[in-house]
Amino acid sequence: MRLFILRHGEAEPRASRDEERALTARGRAEVLNVAEQLKRRGERIGQIWASPYARAQETAALVCQTLGLPAAKTESGMTPDDPPWVFADKLRLEAGASLLIASHMPFVGRLLLELCPSLGSASFGTGCLAMVDLNEQGLASAAPQWLQPLADSGQKG
Repeated sequence: MRLFILRHGEAEPRASRDEERALTARGRAEVLNVAEQLKRRGERIGQIWASPYARAQETAALVCQTLGLPAAKTESGMTPDDPPWVFADKLRLEAGASLLIASHMPFVGRLLLELCPSLGSASFGTGCLAMVDLNEQGLASAAPQWLQPLADSGQKG
């Protein structure tokens, strides 16, 4: 199984609740840029799962729109402080089709370390994506490949 782990784009600094923070214009540009890179590479994504938080939902919707995929499935267990080993066990039960998840730091970094223990550390900037091929035991069969928003995605130097 190929797993795509995507951190949401840049989000508003404040909202009445953390779960309600939406993407900024820059965050939308970051996500669209990475989604376009996936499209140009011809990556095939079977399904998309997103954290219930607004910024992850918006991130997933932009990827679905860009790649012409059906709406993302909202998944619990993918919020910033959820334990990654529980979600990794859930992934091990999935078979076949590739999966993209849209979530948050520190969850995405911890999940990548759970799947690729030899990395030692993993940090995702906003809009960054790691691609990992998982073996039958649900562990990475090689080092992850990374996609990052390109400089022309609306980011400032």
